[in-house]
Amino acid sequence: MLLRIMLFFIGYVTAYCPDASVEELTKLLYESKISARLGKRRKNGRRITLSESAYEELVRKFPSVLEKVTYHGLPRAYRRYGKRFGLMLGGAAALFLLFFSRGFVWRIEVYGNDKIPDETVIKELEELGFGLGTRIKSVDFDVLHNRFSAASRDIAWISVNMHGNVAYVEVREYLPHGDGDENGAANVVAAKDGTVRLISVFDGRRAVGIGESVKTGQLLISGVMEYEGKDTHYVYAKGEVMAECERKIHVEVPLSCEIRQISSTKTALSGIKFFSKEIFFGGKGRIDTALCDTITMYEKLSLPCCEVLPISVIKTRVTEYETVTETRTSEKAAALAYAEYKRKFIENTGDVMLLSYELTSGMSSDGNAFVIDCTLYVIENIAITKEFTVNE
Repeated sequence: MLLRIMLFFIGYVTAYCPDASVEELTKLLYESKISARLGKRRKNGRRITLSESAYEELVRKFPSVLEKVTYHGLPRAYRRYGKRFGLMLGGAAALFLLFFSRGFVWRIEVYGNDKIPDETVIKELEELGFGLGTRIKSVDFDVLHNRFSAASRDIAWISVNMHGNVAYVEVREYLPHGDGDENGAANVVAAKDGTVRLISVFDGRRAVGIGESVKTGQLLISGVMEYEGKDTHYVYAKGEVMAECERKIHVEVPLSCEIRQISSTKTALSGIKFFSKEIFFGGKGRIDTALCDTITMYEKLSLPCCEVLPISVIKTRVTEYETVTETRTSEKAAALAYAEYKRKFIENTGDVMLLSYELTSGMSSDGNAFVIDCTLYVIENIAITKEFTVNE
């Protein structure tokens, strides 16, 4: 890191050395005690990085070997832009802001979360006063952790650790507690129509028998337990009820339809983001979203001598569409229909036991579409839990 900062201020050069000259170059660097760094082998050669003064000395001793020479660093920028007073003044102001903001949060990274998006965690932290641009020394992280844990319903534990200007937020989500409050009362009912083939009661009283046909919502396992017709006890009924059921698949692909197709795609610079403040250059909100899709991209700026800056360039990619009428042949419509049918078939049989199925396909009665209808006969668990309130 220190070497990169030094090279940026004194200026450095990157060049390419062919494989045939790498051995001789390495020997010369060792004998001349020239400080340089050889990169990994790429495209029959090596990349070399060294200061401008070291490069000039190397060229005197080893001319016409290095290729694709590029100058980098502050001296190079000064030679190119030093006479542009406004540009240099802006650069000086940017460097001042850069070093002035070293004591503030530049970036927040969240890890340890599975179901909760990073944006949700960052937003909850911002509501507690911690976000991009927050002065690091003003934060009591123990208090922040406690306040966050008390306010969040989804996070059981959080730790915010600063590494430079980057806040690394580690979280632990609450583990699921099951299907409800098992200290309460509940029945198990049928989620759909079917014929019962197997019942496994974990808690509660069986209310149907094997081979019995049941309807949606019918009681399968009761949470009301009666003992000798006198004492009544309520439990949280649990169990599995495997039943033979039907599933329907319907696919219809018309021979003629209107589709949206891309007419043009363009990317335009629309603004900058400094910490959490966004500044747009005009035109925001003037895009008709009914005719086009927009994607907003944030590109972080960085310098060779430091971490990613708290400045992002906002670019907007606009994809414009036009509506056209597509006419398909019956063969193409059939191919599209069978592709969609295959997807739905896999989707409908992934969590069940398939017994058999009945398939019909062909052109519709009016000849305007290719239609596929399929009835699946499957074994699946139709038990769902329904809690109820007990009035003592």
